[in-house]
Amino acid sequence: MSSDLERIQALQGGTRRWYYISEERFVTATTVFIPFGCPDWGAPGGVRKPQLCPFCNLPDAAIDYQRKFYGGPIPLKEHVRLFRLTLQAALESAPGTHTLNIFNAGSFLYMPFELQEEVVRAVREMADVRRLVIESRANFINPERVDPLLEFLETVALTIRVGVETKEHHLRTKVLPKGQSVEQLVAAGACMRQRGVTSGGYVLLKPAPGLNCHEAIAEAKATIEWVVGSENDSLGMDEAYFCAACVPPKGRLFEAWQAGTFQPATLSMVLEVIRFAAERFGRRVHLLPFTDVPPFVAIPSNQVAQAIPEDLTGAPGSDLAFHAVFEKYRQTMDKAVLVAPAE
Repeated sequence: MSSDLERIQALQGGTRRWYYISEERFVTATTVFIPFGCPDWGAPGGVRKPQLCPFCNLPDAAIDYQRKFYGGPIPLKEHVRLFRLTLQAALESAPGTHTLNIFNAGSFLYMPFELQEEVVRAVREMADVRRLVIESRANFINPERVDPLLEFLETVALTIRVGVETKEHHLRTKVLPKGQSVEQLVAAGACMRQRGVTSGGYVLLKPAPGLNCHEAIAEAKATIEWVVGSENDSLGMDEAYFCAACVPPKGRLFEAWQAGTFQPATLSMVLEVIRFAAERFGRRVHLLPFTDVPPFVAIPSNQVAQAIPEDLTGAPGSDLAFHAVFEKYRQTMDKAVLVAPAE
């Protein structure tokens, strides 16, 4: 029989230093997971859907967690109890937390409203935090779902992140397949702006097989422009969260990687895109780490064609130097550090 300690340890995502654009300073951000899963394609929690974002393993991770500790879907009241225990443990290990990230391996706004309400109630009662960060698909970001959440949050600021991934419509809606239309993304951005919600979009470099180096770089740059730019056809979000697509331990992207039809972007490609973003938009574009839960099996490399493991096992010295540059940038958001290391 699994103990609560085991259950809550698996739901703590750790703490990181994060630049908060609204206050123009670095703050402490702590992540807590809710193992609800991803019902965004209409399947109930605990059921694996026939279509998943090929680069994302979190829905399966949530289902694996449910099966391991509960033998199936978790009752609503148990989700609440489990969240309170996890939140308490996370905050005890990270005193002074400014920003609380709550990720449920799907859309927070699609969970039952009762669960959303109880989660926010726990945050207000237990955590002296300034900001809450959640994720959602664009089509759930509407006044009916956002306004009640803001009312419960009271003085706690809200950030909603959206998995935009790519501007290219066919790639986003059919290949990945995100299923989010331009109209849905535009409407979500407008809804957040009107309510003072900080908005952000994920952007992936080379998110699927079939893109060559130049195509992938151009598409990533165009997507960043689309997400945070000010042109009439832009989404006008406050932030972008940029990373290269890495290979999860199972799923369609993993199968393509095994077959040799997909290779993650190189570190040089990552550097070119984030340097462009830093020059163009400053600290509004974050460079995410090449890590996930469970760990990626392959992340960008300049020297190893099929990439290297997340823990950098077997990474050549030049790769380690690149990763050091990227980590320094994450810690400082200083574009001056974005210089390719000597070969």
